[in-house]
Amino acid sequence: MDVFERSGDAVPEMCTVELDGATVRVMRGASGEDGSLEEIVCGDEAAAKLKRDLLILELKMTGFRPFDLDAAANAPEPEAAPSPEPWRSEPRHPELEAAILDAPDDDARWGALAERLRADGSARAELITLEIEEADEAEIEAARARAADVVEGGLRPLQKRAAVRIDWERGFVRRMELGSNTRGLSSCPPLADVLVHPSFALAEELALTLSRSDDAEAVIDAIIDAAPSPLRGLSFVAASGNAPENAPAKVSRDLAPWLEAMPRLLDLEVRWLKLPNGSSPLRHDRLRCLRWSSVTMSAEEVRAITTGGLPALERLELNTGEHYFSDAEPAWSIEDLEPVLGGGGFEALAHLAVNGTELDPVATAIAASPLAARLESLDLRWGTLGDAGAAALAGAASGFERLAKLEVGDNRIGPAGVEALREAFGERAEGLDFQDPPVD
Repeated sequence: MDVFERSGDAVPEMCTVELDGATVRVMRGASGEDGSLEEIVCGDEAAAKLKRDLLILELKMTGFRPFDLDAAANAPEPEAAPSPEPWRSEPRHPELEAAILDAPDDDARWGALAERLRADGSARAELITLEIEEADEAEIEAARARAADVVEGGLRPLQKRAAVRIDWERGFVRRMELGSNTRGLSSCPPLADVLVHPSFALAEELALTLSRSDDAEAVIDAIIDAAPSPLRGLSFVAASGNAPENAPAKVSRDLAPWLEAMPRLLDLEVRWLKLPNGSSPLRHDRLRCLRWSSVTMSAEEVRAITTGGLPALERLELNTGEHYFSDAEPAWSIEDLEPVLGGGGFEALAHLAVNGTELDPVATAIAASPLAARLESLDLRWGTLGDAGAAALAGAASGFERLAKLEVGDNRIGPAGVEALREAFGERAEGLDFQDPPVD
């Protein structure tokens, strides 16, 4: 059961949201009084979960905050709440927002949202309408200035204290790049406020770069708490820079709720994040591209990626990092990649990259796998690929029926292996001349 509180003029307003199978129960009322109960019966448990998430999002957008029942008994008397900033009181319309997220190029859906916001008295409505009509830029800028307290309110301190870039469209954030300064993201407004800001409701992409002073787990929790997220693309760099001393950031929580919080996600990049032992397999029905880089990945980490349910995944990039950073022996084996190579659960996979590790056994296994016939690109760079792996690939060249690109640069292939790959794959093989030692 989720409990929320909103400060009122006299008595705080309480609301509880409880999921029971296919039913969502909502209790509302003033603190200390009997409230009114509403039961919402949905078609199934999945529909009920979605309804609960939308209700929680609506509560947060209307000033409710999570309430800790255990801590409340010992909490000091709260100070009078300040007047809310304009952006905090702007009405939200999750159904219209979801319709735009489903078809972001449909002007009619944007127009419907503008009309509803205009009825609410929101200054954002004018800005949406002018951009739909492709009005004069000066007129749009004037409307943007009039709507600034709603559109940009709460985000201005962020722009002063962090390396941030925001791409705007029709009064909403479409893409945000947020990087730490020397004081870290903790010196900025809470990320939780950014993620539930009305201007973030239609965001498609978020790129986060943390510093060593940032708490990666707290950032992950902020994304979970703001669910459901509108994001289609997320880049999560858990430590700035490429040096091993800056990575990886370790987390103790399971990441399954993280992916569940982003149901629209299509593209996920994760760098320098160390998964805990016993992590649940990563599951997502819509994810198409997964890029995962670390310093030295454990067998459990690799299996968390390869044994999950990612039926829509078209591109998988793994940089396990042993050779690239430390020349250490891999802590995982080729058997940990077997679910990918065998095709189970990865029926859509057409692009595979395995980088930064011992690549001869990887190349040999791929060449003999059912996956070879489906691959359109194969990236085996920055590792120890030698003549044995090159020979295995060249010998199975006819089985790579769809392969358009084979990248093998920054490896240890000798002259014989280079010649075999060149003869078997021709111009499809790239990086043949970039070996250690170099091939003449």
